[in-house]
Amino acid sequence: MCCWWLAVLPMLFFVVGCGPTGPATVPVSGTLTIGGQPANNVGINLVPTAAAGIPASGNVENGAFTVFSGNEGKPGAMVGKYKVVLYPMASAEAAKQAYGAGGAKSSAAPVVSAPFPDKYRDPSTSDKEIEITGATSELKIEIPAE
Repeated sequence: MCCWWLAVLPMLFFVVGCGPTGPATVPVSGTLTIGGQPANNVGINLVPTAAAGIPASGNVENGAFTVFSGNEGKPGAMVGKYKVVLYPMASAEAAKQAYGAGGAKSSAAPVVSAPFPDKYRDPSTSDKEIEITGATSELKIEIPAE
C-alpha cells in the first residue's frame, strides 16, 4: 500500500508528456484576387502535391485569408508545394435568407455561384500552384475571371 505512487508515476509522465502536436506548420495568410478584384465569399483549400502533406484551408473575405491545417485546425500550413482549390460560399445575407435569423431552414437553399472558372474547384484540374517555405508569411494569389 505504501508504494501506490510507483504505479501512478508512469501514468503521470504519460499524461504530462502528451499534448496537441499536429503537423509542423508556418503561418500563412494572404490575398486572393479574381479577375483583379478582391475575392469575397470564397473558400480556399491548399492541397499538397506530395502524398505526405496535409491540406490547409481558410475563408476569403475582402480578398484576405488565413489558413489552418489538419483536423486540429492548427494555424498555418506545412512547408511544401500545393495546388490552389477554391469553392464558392454563400454570403451572410444569402444564408440568412435561406436559414432565417434563428437558424430554421427554409425550403430554399442559398444559391451560390462561383466567381471563378470551374477548373479551380478540383486539384486535378487547377493550374494554380504555390509553395510554402519556412519564410512564407504573405501569399498573393491571382485567379483570372471566367
